[in-house]
Amino acid sequence: MHPDRTWVLIADGGHASVLETQVNHFDLVVVEEMTFAANLPANRDILTDRPRHAFESQHRAQHAKEHPSNPHRELKGAFAKRLGVVLKTKLAEKRFDRLVIVAPPATSGDLRKTLPKAL
Repeated sequence: MHPDRTWVLIADGGHASVLETQVNHFDLVVVEEMTFAANLPANRDILTDRPRHAFESQHRAQHAKEHPSNPHRELKGAFAKRLGVVLKTKLAEKRFDRLVIVAPPATSGDLRKTLPKAL
């Protein structure tokens, strides 16, 4: 019987690495194929168009409107979803027994949406 294999996922919105505990449970080693990076350009680079304008119904005034979504945030969510799919696959392959997640709240929430209840 093998000892419990614990993976530690250290992630933010655009980078992630998985480390595995060794026999003494104090040493962590990077899992070879489990380092990820996303291309996350700034919103100003994604949203090249100027904001839309809204006209007042009674006056000639115009107001700039914000874009309805935050593409940078959506890219971070897609990155977390990709991580979740990979982790789900590795769990099915029985590559680890436990998973520890170290991530900021937004990334943690995005991961929670994609990970199976077993994790």
